[in-house]
Amino acid sequence: MRGVLPPTETQHAALAERVRTLAAGSRRTLLGVTGPPGAGKSMLGRQLAEWTGAAARVVGLDGFHLRASRLALVGGSDRTEAIDMFDVGGFMALLRRLREPLEDTVYAPEFRRGIEESVAGAVAIEPDVRLVIVEGRYLLALDEPWNGARELLDEVWYCDADDDVRIANLIARHRGFGKSEDEAWRCAFGRDQRNAELIAATRSRADLIVTLDADPSTAPSSAPAVPRTPLHELSELGQSVWLDHLSRESIHNGALARSIERDAVVGVTSNPTVFEEAIASGDAYAAQVRELVTAGVDDPTSVFRALAEQDARDACDLLAPVWESTVGREGWVSLMVDPVHAFDALATVREARRLRAEVGRPNLMVEIPATPAGLTAVEAAIAAGISVNVTSIFALVTYSNAVEAYVRGVERLVEAGGDPGGVASVVSSCVSRMDAEADWRLDALGAPAELRGRFAIANAKVAYQEFKAIFAGSRWETLAARGASPQRLLWASTSTKAPGYPATWYVDELAGPRSVSAMPETTLRAYRVSGRPEPRIERDLGATHTTFEELVGAGVDYNDLAAALERDGLERFTDSFRRVLQAVDHAMYG
Repeated sequence: MRGVLPPTETQHAALAERVRTLAAGSRRTLLGVTGPPGAGKSMLGRQLAEWTGAAARVVGLDGFHLRASRLALVGGSDRTEAIDMFDVGGFMALLRRLREPLEDTVYAPEFRRGIEESVAGAVAIEPDVRLVIVEGRYLLALDEPWNGARELLDEVWYCDADDDVRIANLIARHRGFGKSEDEAWRCAFGRDQRNAELIAATRSRADLIVTLDADPSTAPSSAPAVPRTPLHELSELGQSVWLDHLSRESIHNGALARSIERDAVVGVTSNPTVFEEAIASGDAYAAQVRELVTAGVDDPTSVFRALAEQDARDACDLLAPVWESTVGREGWVSLMVDPVHAFDALATVREARRLRAEVGRPNLMVEIPATPAGLTAVEAAIAAGISVNVTSIFALVTYSNAVEAYVRGVERLVEAGGDPGGVASVVSSCVSRMDAEADWRLDALGAPAELRGRFAIANAKVAYQEFKAIFAGSRWETLAARGASPQRLLWASTSTKAPGYPATWYVDELAGPRSVSAMPETTLRAYRVSGRPEPRIERDLGATHTTFEELVGAGVDYNDLAAALERDGLERFTDSFRRVLQAVDHAMYG
């Protein structure tokens, strides 16, 4: 990657000068313009062509989109922009023709939005055209045969944009083409977002990053005031907004800081899958990996620890003002322990102590899985003044055991003369994964369709009632008088897994005070646009108990389901951690 140009008047002048130079060359140049949906690449392509006068032509990948009738057969409406929904062979053939000696006029198709179809031969590239701007989202894709496109293009510029602007553009575009508001945001946060994530992984292959916040033909105005969104209203209800996404890129490119400023985010949880993808597809960690290897660190586990601890340290610093202004109630960064210790309480406590010492920030929270050994470690860690996120909880009995471990830990801390006011804890309950398993079992049993999607919310509501009862009793009041804080429920895995569920389903239904909602980026963005913040966590409690009865009556074994999920959760966590170490090993030695 040769450089990054921000959205300023200087950028516009530099881009104009560069594209005019390319258009005046002695040979034909193919300039690729790529980027995620809604980033403004089509506008940028048109503007670049305008800056050359009549010396350039724009060819769009959309012209090679499969016809609507064919799409209906091979993919359906939800996959219309997927990578395999284009005539890649025809597109590659056009690029090769454009690279041939300049003797004949080459004709390219053009996608017409008015009819939602391509028109053959709509763009003429005459022999004297020295610059062809090729615009499309998959120009840097690594998949066969798309990876051949990069070799046929002289340069590729990646069009980037602030996510808020990009998603607003998409919603406006969909509305402009007749979709309802609900359909528009479903497209923006569904298929468009899936494509955006795929394309973002190719960003590092570009020659130039062009960041756009507005129409590239105009200079940007001053930043607007932070808009009030449903995320702010959710926070005002008493539910803390955490982001289930910690990456070095989000720290360094300002995305995390923007989420804290704009989206009321007051906490962050780490996700090994995010780390694996980041280290495998980008260069954010390359410099530190080289430094560690040069310094003699030769095993992937030690390198991963150093990388993850640096990310946690930097995120803690970003959230430090929140932590300080709320006197330690908010502003936490949650970092996982090595799952290899999940069945060894002593090793888990040692790892928790090591993480606290290495990160060296008071707003670090250590993630410990709720195995029997893990809960023993939770009690010991809390007693040692270490804040803990208890993870992988599904069964109500496991939740009760996690609360008991926390309370006993606080009691031990107080008995030893410690200050419980500096310790915090959350219990992570994975909601959508519970519904996914319950729905699968219900389908296998031939149960009524109306029972689907009800189990996780019912389970969470019962846990919330237990939370209220435990942290209002005399035993807890004694500790609260010493400054102890209740161990809050954190709703994790809040993205919807099954089709037909609204993207904000779990966040909406579990909104309530003294709790936390940890959202992946896609859910956060969806809630920003269409969240319905109301305190629903205590509504219809009678129906909650009826749901349990109906599920049991349909043949679902609650204890077996919860136990299977807890085993599976730990296995997933261990597998993710193993893949992370493989990605680190590859980054170290290739």
